Amino acid sequence: MARSPSKTRAHRTSRGPRPLTPEEEAVYDADEAGLDDEERADMEALHAGLADGSIVSIMTPALQAETQARARATLEVLKPTKRITVRISPVDLQTLQQKAQELGLPYQTLLKSVIHQYLTGQLVPRPSAV
Repeated sequence: MARSPSKTRAHRTSRGPRPLTPEEEAVYDADEAGLDDEERADMEALHAGLADGSIVSIMTPALQAETQARARATLEVLKPTKRITVRISPVDLQTLQQKAQELGLPYQTLLKSVIHQYLTGQLVPRPSAV
């Protein structure tokens, strides 16, 4: 739902009101697209609070830089993966699928996680019982 030109949004910061960037406007518009009437009213109240100063953003330039750095690091980790083929015994595959189901994960995701944890030293073999 596009916002009418008469309604503008702004964030009130410690240095006064700041208009939203086009990216921030797009996020608000996308968020509002699937809202029911009650949710839309809540969003309008939030926007009004940000505009009139009754709700103040705590996003400082330093916090914004830190947030963006963390987002970039997350995206780096989530880069596209490479497809491989692995031969595994039917019993091991069934056990893997059962464990994944218990955790609420696809079994490929569980397998990828176990491999990653092992390679990064977060998962180590159990010492053998003597």
